[in-house]
Amino acid sequence: MYAFYKVTWPEIKSGVFSGFLMAVTMSLDDFSITFFTKGAGVNTLSTMLYTELRKGVRPELYALSTILFAFLLLLVMNRRSDRIAGNHAGIH
Repeated sequence: MYAFYKVTWPEIKSGVFSGFLMAVTMSLDDFSITFFTKGAGVNTLSTMLYTELRKGVRPELYALSTILFAFLLLLVMNRRSDRIAGNHAGIH
């Protein structure tokens, strides 16, 4: 970890930051295209959240957000524990 933060991270920091900005830009672009081209009765998660924010958020959206957050958190934790277990077993 020490070598990562002292050697690797300074080298890749600008690439990680530009990748983050590109992902945000692409996400906003996809939302705007979907918002203006979707047909009647078609709702993606992002357009549904946008319309709900304009008229008041229903409790179902809070529950959906909590479920998505918990699922992604468990996915990341499971992946990390698999990687740690592989390092202890001598698998790289």
